[in-house]
Amino acid sequence: MENSKVLIVDDSRAACAVLTRILASFGIEADSVLSAAQAFEYLERKQPVLIFMDHLMPEMDGLQAITQIKKNPKWQSIPIYMFTARSDEPFIEKVKQSGALDIIPKSLDRATLKNALSRVHLLTEKSATATARAKAPNQKQQMQVWLESFIENKLAPALAYRVDKSARELREEILQNGDKLHRSSLQFHMKQEKHLVNQIQAERESLLSAYEYNQSRFFRKLGIGLSAVVAVFAVVVSGMYLDAESRAESLEQKIASLNNTQQILLAKLDRSSSSPEQYSSNNAQPRDLVDIDGNRVAEIIAQSNDFQNLEARTKAGYFISMTNLMIRPAPRPTYFLAQDCFGTQWVEGDVGRIYENQNGTLWFTPKEAKPELKTVFSQLDAAGDCIPAEGVKELVQLLPNDPDLTELASANLYLP
Repeated sequence: MENSKVLIVDDSRAACAVLTRILASFGIEADSVLSAAQAFEYLERKQPVLIFMDHLMPEMDGLQAITQIKKNPKWQSIPIYMFTARSDEPFIEKVKQSGALDIIPKSLDRATLKNALSRVHLLTEKSATATARAKAPNQKQQMQVWLESFIENKLAPALAYRVDKSARELREEILQNGDKLHRSSLQFHMKQEKHLVNQIQAERESLLSAYEYNQSRFFRKLGIGLSAVVAVFAVVVSGMYLDAESRAESLEQKIASLNNTQQILLAKLDRSSSSPEQYSSNNAQPRDLVDIDGNRVAEIIAQSNDFQNLEARTKAGYFISMTNLMIRPAPRPTYFLAQDCFGTQWVEGDVGRIYENQNGTLWFTPKEAKPELKTVFSQLDAAGDCIPAEGVKELVQLLPNDPDLTELASANLYLP
């Protein structure tokens, strides 16, 4: 394990070569390795009298390597100098705390290096004689070492910071532009829905006018025919009456269909704009949903003919979709803004809506909320399993039911 050589640890071959030549000019032999890992392998075989340790190296930097060496009882007595271009006071203090004696600048000033060697008693009369004979590195070689160190310690971190800052600014700009695009798209679709509702209202009024006109025209013709030839044209008049009734029934069915379509679109528009008061224009006969005590808790605003599917609204203006008098569950998947499905749940759904989970617990999305662009990290799938997720989605927060807000305390609802 005995060794009288100095060990140089630096990932720059040029720095190793120049420092080796300078040490040779002092009569001191040196070995060099290119990484901290190679340095540990070297120390297992040999024990140098001094180590020059570079600061920035791949996989493990100089400070970490010094700390590892000083923790090993076999190596902790070896003096170490940090070989770097950095010279600020906080860094020098950190170097000394790690166990190194001091720093040796990569400018490779011979006087500084001579003092460092004297400090660890490596300069002898023999080394002084060798100093006179050996040829020191020229200024160009020393400048190459200093320039490599400057790029590694000064220029590279500055460039990395500028690149990171530019990436953050670009990401912020992308998110802002995406938010603007979402708001513009939402406003456009709301305008389109309003326009469609107005068109349906106009068509409904037109059909009503046509129905009234046809009915009036039929009775006028019927009166003239009956007054002229009641007996002769009784069969003809009966056929005309049946035909008119058929047309009237067809018009009434169309009007009823348009009324139902209008109610559905009004409900959708109402949920998008969070304005439940628009339902006051519904022409269908209202029916109520009651709780187990018979108290009215919600108003039915749309339903299928057999009442298997219906849409209702609580007194507080929250909407419920039901199938066979069972409140529909929240859409799956549900998303989380943290890993392992931790924290508040988010859904791709409407605001102001009440849902029920498998054990009968009610959940809701606040009326005053707006869909937001969120970055997700995990989700509960349709089977209820937590799986990783990634990406940006437009989501609404899903919260446990608050009866004071929704005015609905139980999932058990009935038709009176």
